[in-house]
Amino acid sequence: MTTLKLDNSPATIDLFADRYNIYIYGGRGVKLNSFCVDLKNKSTGETVQVFEHNLKLRDFNGVRCFYFDILKTGSYDISFHNFQTLEVKRSILPITSLFLPKIDLADIRIKIEKKHH
Repeated sequence: MTTLKLDNSPATIDLFADRYNIYIYGGRGVKLNSFCVDLKNKSTGETVQVFEHNLKLRDFNGVRCFYFDILKTGSYDISFHNFQTLEVKRSILPITSLFLPKIDLADIRIKIEKKHH
């Protein structure tokens, strides 16, 4: 599992050939807006397609938002774009979102982990 901060973008991560999920940690309710993730193989320059999950599953304090497939083991550059538009809330309940502030971007973590088969 790899953990990154939004402001560490771009970052280099080593990945094995497999399917991966990207989780957003720091709160319970996530609204992506125009937030997106780019992933590129360092040696070939090949871009990896990153897909948004239609169903945002929650576990502990994280929300599964994206997934991608790595076909070739290697080092990859990962970049987060439009992260200022990302909204992470303390609760999934709309009523509590009215009273509680959004999570500060500095407190949000991005976790990349292999999909459990």
